[in-house]
Amino acid sequence: MVSESLVERIGEDIDRRVDARLARQDRHVAAPRPVWASLVMGLGSIGLGVGATGAALHTATIINSTGISSSAVSGGQVGLDVVIWIVIGIVNVAYARHR
Repeated sequence: MVSESLVERIGEDIDRRVDARLARQDRHVAAPRPVWASLVMGLGSIGLGVGATGAALHTATIINSTGISSSAVSGGQVGLDVVIWIVIGIVNVAYARHR
């Protein structure tokens, strides 16, 4: 008898705690992100990536003694451009997965 009432009281206490924890979790559920926010993030990051690419690949025009102008992109500039786009991709994937 005593053991049955103890088991019932422990069971009721556990049920109360579980119900309280579930109620707290329901209140902390974040609202879903609107579609336009993802669109702005994607288009904005592409715009920033294009601007950063232009800045990274900008070359100075050199006019040599024969009057011929030339310009070239270095390997470091291309590497920087690749890093820029990889970082933009990582940020966008992290933003999309964090819902």
